[in-house]
Amino acid sequence: MLEKNYSISFVRLIAMFMVIVGHILPQWDGMSNNIFVIVLQSCTVLYAIISAILMADAKYKDPLVTIKHKACRILKPYYIWVLAVFVIYYLTGSDISIWNIRTMLFLGQNNSVYNQFVLPGLGHLWYIPFILGCYLLTPIFDWLWKSVSTLTVRKLFLFLIGFCLVFYWIGYNWNFLGPASWIPYYMVYGGVFLLWKYYKTNISNFEDGKRYITKVISGGVIFSSAIYIYIVWFKSQNLTGTRFVWFYKAFWGMFLFDILYRTGEYIKKWDVIRKILNISDAYNYDVYLVHKTWLAGGLAVGSLKMAWPVKMIVFVLEVCVSTVILHKLTGITICKRRDRK
Repeated sequence: MLEKNYSISFVRLIAMFMVIVGHILPQWDGMSNNIFVIVLQSCTVLYAIISAILMADAKYKDPLVTIKHKACRILKPYYIWVLAVFVIYYLTGSDISIWNIRTMLFLGQNNSVYNQFVLPGLGHLWYIPFILGCYLLTPIFDWLWKSVSTLTVRKLFLFLIGFCLVFYWIGYNWNFLGPASWIPYYMVYGGVFLLWKYYKTNISNFEDGKRYITKVISGGVIFSSAIYIYIVWFKSQNLTGTRFVWFYKAFWGMFLFDILYRTGEYIKKWDVIRKILNISDAYNYDVYLVHKTWLAGGLAVGSLKMAWPVKMIVFVLEVCVSTVILHKLTGITICKRRDRK
């Protein structure tokens, strides 16, 4: 069994805080002309990178069994929480239609027609069909890995450039992977999957590769930030929903991952940090599922007539209680790992 990677756990913890802080901000949905919000939104990229690394590290006999297991672990708490929200909305007299139910039950967040029927407080769950799409693409990435595993570092990077160009063209023109805004995240997932498997296989020969990756990512963030500042601050143009912003978030996500992972490597030696990260790992996904329900829609804490600090205390209590309840209800009894070697 692989030793637990506490650096990954640290990145996951920070990503969770980025999601929550971002959703608390009132300008979150106005998004892309606020660089602070863009940086917070790159938490999606952090989660995609984490998933890619964990899938690349996994040792399973059958990829399809792996996907089934992952889907089970994701969908079981998802459906429990969505059904609970349906009941709560109904009991509190909130508007809910058959289209709301269809959209949430059949993961319609990636469809432009059904997306308008996503229930308030559950809009962040678009990530669920996205990550399931990543898992479905993993056998293809694994097949590609078998073709590139013997390449030199330089040839691997050239291959990844070509891979990104082809993947972007297919995803954008065929539109079978969900909204076009997801394409950069799929590219990050696939690229990290291949890079991580290569790194784990050629650790001793990858030092130059690691430095090159850091330089490329840092250069990408600096260059794209300069373009962003020029267009938004000096030209006063709105970049919301543009392809530039999609890739800008991807660069920020990779840049932050590099920094956070290195930080995790340093602090993971402390016992108290490892204990905190163990707790975070156990409840991270549950927190992600429940938190926005208490920030938007009929259950929003903002609608309470209280001082802002009191609202935040109520919000934290609501998230903690609902997280623990969801975690207990979910369990892992039908998702046991029977497929490991």
